[in-house]
Amino acid sequence: MNMKRGKIILLLSLCLIIASIGVTSAAYAGKKKFNWLATFETIEKSKVGIERYKNETKVKINDLNEKVDANQDIWVTITFAKPLNKQQVEDLINRYNIKIDHLIARAMERKTGLRGTLIVTTPDSDRIDPVLSENEADLKGFIEAVGYVPNKKLRELSEDKLLFVVDPSADDYFVDNPKKKCLKGLFWELEDYGMIVD
Repeated sequence: MNMKRGKIILLLSLCLIIASIGVTSAAYAGKKKFNWLATFETIEKSKVGIERYKNETKVKINDLNEKVDANQDIWVTITFAKPLNKQQVEDLINRYNIKIDHLIARAMERKTGLRGTLIVTTPDSDRIDPVLSENEADLKGFIEAVGYVPNKKLRELSEDKLLFVVDPSADDYFVDNPKKKCLKGLFWELEDYGMIVD
């Protein structure tokens, strides 16, 4: 009797697992698996191409505003219009309720002028100074951020003059991205094409 009961429990457990896989698959049906590199490679590497891509993200933000609950958090990559200082980043985080996953900071080697990037989780990370010192580099500011923004704040955030683009392309609304991979920001391209705001 106990053996039969154990088999029934095992069978029910397997059915539940299979059902949950089916529900998960259905939720992502019709969505492409997210591939940040493939997405990045679609961007034409020119001033015109970068601006065109920026305009495409505005269409996505409008789509989210129309079809997604205002309180839902949207996974975004934010490219700043210029390097921002710690206070400017903290103000953005507070004003738009951004839940930061990570920030990208721009460093510049003193001797060579080579650009470098640092990835940190907060603007006051204690990792920054030792890395700068070790590499004889100066911090120019924060250039990108990745995290969640409430949908109701998304349009306003995307219009902030301190930002170049707010890109929601990696959000689950558009793609199958269960591991929350992020898009590469566009700051290097802004530098390369002379598009940094003064």
